[in-house]
Parts: sequence; C-alpha cells; structure tokens
Amino acid sequence: MKKNRVPEILKNNTVIIASGIAVIAIIIAVIGFEFTALNELGEVNKKEVNVLTLSFAIIVSAIIIVVAFNLNATRKREKSIAKQLQVSDTLVNCITILAEEQNINKAINKLLKVLNDYFNGDRAYLFEFDYEKQTTSNSYEYAADGVTPQIDVLQDVPLNVIDTWIKMFEETGTFYISSLGKDVDKDSDTYRILEMQEIESLIAVPLVKNKKIIGFLGIDNPKINYNDLSLLSSATFFIMDGIERRESHTMLEKLSFEDTLTEVFNRNKFNHDVKNLKILKLDNVGIAYFDINGLKLINDTKGHVEGDRIIKDSAKVIKGVFSNQTYRIGGDEFVVIAKSPDEAEFNDRVEDVLRGFSKNDISVSVGVSWAGNTEHIEEYLTSADNRMYERKKEYYK
Repeated sequence: MKKNRVPEILKNNTVIIASGIAVIAIIIAVIGFEFTALNELGEVNKKEVNVLTLSFAIIVSAIIIVVAFNLNATRKREKSIAKQLQVSDTLVNCITILAEEQNINKAINKLLKVLNDYFNGDRAYLFEFDYEKQTTSNSYEYAADGVTPQIDVLQDVPLNVIDTWIKMFEETGTFYISSLGKDVDKDSDTYRILEMQEIESLIAVPLVKNKKIIGFLGIDNPKINYNDLSLLSSATFFIMDGIERRESHTMLEKLSFEDTLTEVFNRNKFNHDVKNLKILKLDNVGIAYFDINGLKLINDTKGHVEGDRIIKDSAKVIKGVFSNQTYRIGGDEFVVIAKSPDEAEFNDRVEDVLRGFSKNDISVSVGVSWAGNTEHIEEYLTSADNRMYERKKEYYK
C-alpha cells in the first residue's frame, strides 16, 4: 500500500498538481522577467536571485503536495462516510420492513431484495438446516430480473454437501468464493451445484441460534461491496428476528388450530378452512363425519382416561388415511374434508378408515357426502352430518 501511495495521489489529484506547476512556472517567469530588467540596471545579484527562486519553488511545491495529500485523505474519509451512510440506510430499511410488514414471510423476502440490491447480486437467499434429517433447504429467495429462481430445486440438500461451508462459517464467520473455477474443487458437489446455477462467485454468512449454526444467508454473483461483509453479518440479526417471529406465529397458530389431545385440527381450523373453501370454490372434495359410538358409557364405566384413549386411537385411525385433512369438532366427533380425484376413490378411503376402526374394536357412525364444488360447502357438510346422525340412531336402536 505505501509503495503505491504517491502514484495514487498523483492520479487522483492531477488537476491540482498541474495547476500548481502552472502557477510555479508563471511565478518563475515573472521573477525571470524582473531579474532581466534589474540585471540590465545592474541592481541585482544573479546568484542570490537563483537561490531565492529555487527556495520559493520548493516551498510552493511542498504546499501543493501537502494540499494534495490532505485532499486525498479528505476524499477517502468522504468515501468511507458515504459507505457507512449507505450501510446505515440499508439497515434502517431492514428495521422499517420488519416493523411495518405483518406477514413474516413477505418481510423476509423484502429484506432479501434490499440486501441483493446493496450487493447488486443475482440472487439473495436463506437456507435453513434440519439436523434431524441432515438436510438443508432454500426457504426464502429473491431473484433479480432475468435471473432464474432456484428455490424449487434446492430442497432437502444433504448437509454433507456443504461441509466446507460449515467449516468456514465456524472458523471465520463467513464464506466467500471469488471465482468458482479458482476457489472450488471441480470434482466436488459444491462445484457441480454452483455451476448448474451459473454461479461464478458468492458471499454467505451463517445464521446462529444458541451458538449453533442453523442456516446461512447468501448472495450469488455480487458485483459491488463484496469486500465488506459487515452489512450481511448485521442483516442476520434481522433475519433471525424474522425467523423467531415466524416460529412464534407458527406455534401460536398450532395452538389455535390443533386439538391438543389428538393432534388433529380443531374446530377453529375447521371453521377457518370451510370459510376459505367457499372462497376458493374447489372441485371434487369429499366430506365424511365420524362419531364414536358409546363414548359416554365408556367414560361412565371405565373412566375418562379410557375414553381419552379411545378418542386418540380414533384420531390416529382417521389421520392414518386422511393426513392433514382431519378435524376434531366435538368430544367424540371428527370431520374429514379431503380433495380427491373422484367420489369412488374418496369412498374407498373412507372404507379404509372403517376397517381401521374395526381392527381397533372401535364402533363409529359415519356420514359421507361429495361436493362437486365447495362454493356451497355448508350444504354438503349438513348432508354428511345428517347421514351420520341417521347411522347413530340406528346404532342406538
């Protein structure tokens, strides 16, 4: 750096130095003119004038060089301040997005756009680790105009594929590839994956929770600001805040929508989904009501612990056939709302549930209806419910 300092100053301040040289030349010319005039009058000592002229030229040159050095330092400070202001503005933008955007997923996607614009990259993305499955998945992504999104093809990637990344995160806190061909082994999975996505360079920083790396934030093909990863590291704070808010929201939603005893959906979720189905107007939806027979007698004679076991076993049977489509809407009553290719296929699945109940020695009454379109889903729900109660009456007779 020291070696190139003077040439750099000359390069950045050529106008100032050129002006200084011109001023010196003019002064020397004026002094020379005066010297000639005085010499003709015999009133000047030539040697003294030369010494004075040289001294004056040295002083003026030194002043110009000092000014140039100071101006160059000022420009560097201004550039540094401008960069800090840009970083600050970007971080303020991130804070504003998180404060104003209620939808966490939208907020994180907006943050990725802000970061991608700062680095002028192709893609900004978030990967999250699943240590239980030993995989990582691209959970959020922003792709610049003209850049093909990659989020769909980067799901459940084995963690061992990015072992090198994780080691770098642990050692340096960052991961940087300046040139794919130079920095990455061409026989590695990393090279294959990055080449497939047309990634020549990238920067990434880890997401850390309780001193454990849970994912990373990255930018593909950054074109500016890639030498300073302080912004990207600072942004992980906001990303982590977003993820924690998302997890809290998911937990609250789970508590609001999940039946704690059976872990199937509850009546709140049932009402929520029915409302949405009316709006979506889906075709080919099957509805089935299941009501456990004799549960009150079981509770009265064998206790509520046994009754709860019957309820949990019933939910398990239904959920085994209709996963994520089962609702417990009452103490002993379950509803299934399932999209199906056709009515016959749906009825076959209902029969599978009934066989499961039979194997578990659980008696149920069932009512089924087929909704050609969910715009008037309440009518089909009422129809299935009525049929279930008809079976219930038959059972008690």
